Amino acid sequence: MILVDTGFFLALAQPTDALHARAVAWAKLITGRLVLTEYVLWETVNGLSRRADRPRVTVLLNSIRGSNAYEVVPASAELLEASLQLHAQRPDKDGSLTDCASFIVMQRRGITTSLTPDHHFEQAGFEALLRRDPP
Repeated sequence: MILVDTGFFLALAQPTDALHARAVAWAKLITGRLVLTEYVLWETVNGLSRRADRPRVTVLLNSIRGSNAYEVVPASAELLEASLQLHAQRPDKDGSLTDCASFIVMQRRGITTSLTPDHHFEQAGFEALLRRDPP
């Protein structure tokens, strides 16, 4: 299993993104279950909310929601509370609450690898694939 973060989806959906080619290359190599939180979906849609990006976000959401390869972990009061607690325990870090929710899911499921360019995942002890080119 690999956790998918917002940065991957934004890079994949926007051909002008600096990491687009890298995201496409990783997308071609990755097999197996891809896990993301509902919070990542929110962040992705928000990041692609400009009128020009709306068709891309619709295609992306349909591919995620219509694929058995993706598992979307629903937002819940319990996950939010655990994420808020983790966020409060990390005052020296500047990662987002969405990142903390992803970290909680990764810890609970034993996931060590993420599709993200976000260095906060490395700070939390996880591998961030989009920080390097695929093999």
